[in-house]
Amino acid sequence: MDEENLYRAPQSAVVEKRSGTDYVYRSPRRLANVVRGMIFGLVPITLCLIAAQSHQWRVLQQIAAHAFASRDEMLATATQSDRIVAVLAGLTGLLSLGTHIPAGMWIYRVACNARALGARGFDDTPGMSVGWYFVPFLNLARPFRAMEQIWRASTLPQQWQKRTQVPPLLRWWWAA
Repeated sequence: MDEENLYRAPQSAVVEKRSGTDYVYRSPRRLANVVRGMIFGLVPITLCLIAAQSHQWRVLQQIAAHAFASRDEMLATATQSDRIVAVLAGLTGLLSLGTHIPAGMWIYRVACNARALGARGFDDTPGMSVGWYFVPFLNLARPFRAMEQIWRASTLPQQWQKRTQVPPLLRWWWAA
């Protein structure tokens, strides 16, 4: 048992091979570009959603202040505002959910690549590096730990366990 990490899986339980074959390095660049593009696509839609919700708030304030000339005008304005917010929220949700698939594929790929480069002794398999995101409560810490190990192993595969520091960028990413 490792003295540094009491909760680490015993060495006999650590699986270093997948389906009986060695890990093979495959470039994660294409998946990274897809994820990056989808995240950048989310930014303008999210900004539009924020603007639409701000407009909706103003409409609600006008309704509370009885600022509309008629009930029909009030209903038409409120309905139009609701539809715009609903469409933008739906687009944001779909694009956000759609981003999770290539992001999970990227995490799996880089976890496999770290092993292909010669790193051994991870706490999690590549599948669980992705799977922790879907486990309630554990998803608050375990994905970060898996990504931290992948990051360290990607820079120094043979001595990754001796390296204790990760760049602040990883911590900022997790905080965000």
